[in-house]
Amino acid sequence: MLETRYESYEDGLPFRLNYDIIRTPQNQSKASNWHEELEIQLCLDGNGWVLMDGKKYNVNEGDVVVVGSEVIHYTGSEEQIKYSCLIINYEFCKNLEIDFKNIEFSPIIHSEKLSCLISKMQEIYLDDNYPCKTAVLCRTLIDILVELATNHVESQSEEIRKSPKSYAIVKNAIKYVRENYAQKITLSSMAKELLTNKFSLSREFRNLTGQTVVEYINRYRILKAVSCLENGYSVSKTATECGFDNFSFFTKTFKKYVGKKPSELRTPKKEKS
Repeated sequence: MLETRYESYEDGLPFRLNYDIIRTPQNQSKASNWHEELEIQLCLDGNGWVLMDGKKYNVNEGDVVVVGSEVIHYTGSEEQIKYSCLIINYEFCKNLEIDFKNIEFSPIIHSEKLSCLISKMQEIYLDDNYPCKTAVLCRTLIDILVELATNHVESQSEEIRKSPKSYAIVKNAIKYVRENYAQKITLSSMAKELLTNKFSLSREFRNLTGQTVVEYINRYRILKAVSCLENGYSVSKTATECGFDNFSFFTKTFKKYVGKKPSELRTPKKEKS
């Protein structure tokens, strides 16, 4: 059964804002993902790219990226990119009669008005003393949505989000890795669980995520390893807990994705057996 990721929101706001995210070749998005909500990114500095359902879009300073509902996406850079990410609740938009599940927005938008609105929202969001903060944030969010729906729609139809079978296979593969990363995973065993063949799985996974299945598994395991180390686990226990049965390979893979050795990241004050 395919499950969609749902975002959590704080302070009763109909959105979540992650600001000043930095990606480099050593610090790409941790893993391809998808969710029900609409996602809007504003590139604040540098350049990079976003992969959406297998298509790569270049992103430069000032660009606005719109990731539609249930789109598999992944953000990275060959140099460095800094961006903010706005994830918007579906029900809030639907109540405004902006049903983004049936709208295909332009994926890359060059709009000073939209950029200014997102920057304004971030400024208000970070100011704890802003008068009527919640009301103003919601008003600004509505302005952003109206601007998108009025001037940046490519198509609108109830058929838009009917994804082909390959999308479901890839999403289920991602879900399988997230649930079984601590165990031994092979392409053949995963394909068997997903009722497909390993060649189709390998091809479709790379087409939609820009990564091989093995690359995704290793990257996700390292994401979990970082969390273990930051919580005081020993390096050897971290390797075992995250599915690495070869310590040398764990160290090599960790350094590849994090830019440092596991021992350099470990927090010893919370030692766990």
